Amino acid sequence: MAVRHPMSRGELDTDLTIKGAWTFDVAQTFKGNVTIDDADLIITGATAANKRTDSHDDTDFNSVFANTADWNISGITAIKAGTVDADFDAITATSYDGVLAANLLSKIAAESISADWTWGSGNDIIFDGGTQTFKLNHTDAATNFTGTGTHLNVILGGGGAFRLRTGTPLRIFNSGNTDSVQISHDGTDCNFDGTNTTDLNISGMHVKFVNNVGFYNTAPIAKQTGVAVTDAGIHAALVNLGLIT
Repeated sequence: MAVRHPMSRGELDTDLTIKGAWTFDVAQTFKGNVTIDDADLIITGATAANKRTDSHDDTDFNSVFANTADWNISGITAIKAGTVDADFDAITATSYDGVLAANLLSKIAAESISADWTWGSGNDIIFDGGTQTFKLNHTDAATNFTGTGTHLNVILGGGGAFRLRTGTPLRIFNSGNTDSVQISHDGTDCNFDGTNTTDLNISGMHVKFVNNVGFYNTAPIAKQTGVAVTDAGIHAALVNLGLIT
């Protein structure tokens, strides 16, 4: 039989110990602290089997969910851990700001990024030690580094090198992307090819050839030595170099 507390329509100024289960059919307002001593706080859905149980084991505070898909938190901008660590088990998500199928705590998981990532001023992408490789792969679209009045700086320490591998050429375009020069390697030779390009201008430095040289599509040959100081000797040396015919 339902029993109404004698102070149910007023205010209770003394402590009240509840030893049995109480069910509230309407919202209750508590103006002071509510202490649950050595018991669980159970919050259920419309079905009692769908629930969250909060408890304290004298060391940790525990929340256990049953038949619950998500824990949705709204109306706040951040979760702050204060002076202690926030320790989470592995977090997985189908999508998070462009990261697909991400294990958000793993530092080694391979991720597929579908949206833009922006690093603010003064922030770096750092590969620290090991044999890490930064790869740009595409099959049917261009990979672009764009900026206005900025530079793309590749700074390599410890004797590192900037490499374009698997036969990929390096192409440098004009501002309209119509004229270009291409640098490639065919496994034997390093080749320069120009498109809509008249001259290769080198300024601010000297040009020094250490090995063999050939001009006008002549096979490179060694420096001509022992050339007779005669018209015929000089002529032959120039012909050998491809400078005259």
